[in-house]
Amino acid sequence: MSGVPGQLDLDGMSRARDGAAPAPPGLAIRLLRGLSGALAAGLVVLAVLLGIAQWLSGPDTVPGPGIGALVGHYVGAAVVVVLQWVADRRRGAGAVGAALAVIAIVGTVLWIWWWL
Repeated sequence: MSGVPGQLDLDGMSRARDGAAPAPPGLAIRLLRGLSGALAAGLVVLAVLLGIAQWLSGPDTVPGPGIGALVGHYVGAAVVVVLQWVADRRRGAGAVGAALAVIAIVGTVLWIWWWL
């Protein structure tokens, strides 16, 4: 926290000139954050499950998802976790942009690797 009214705090929220806490985000932003958070969590779970499937497949049994699919899901999951963290801590256009980027990246990963 910067402690100076009107300056940006470390959490990305600016304090009012009188030092009061900013108003909570509106319903639309909260719903968008919730949707993007659920999608981000789902991609992380999917990446973990693919890693387990690859491990269980082993080198001499049925083929697993493959290294390309694992890397694609792991990179996508790491990026959306960071973007969701940003969306949860920013206000206004920063929160909306990060949440929309999470939705776009999850959709792209699913499209590329699952042919939705």
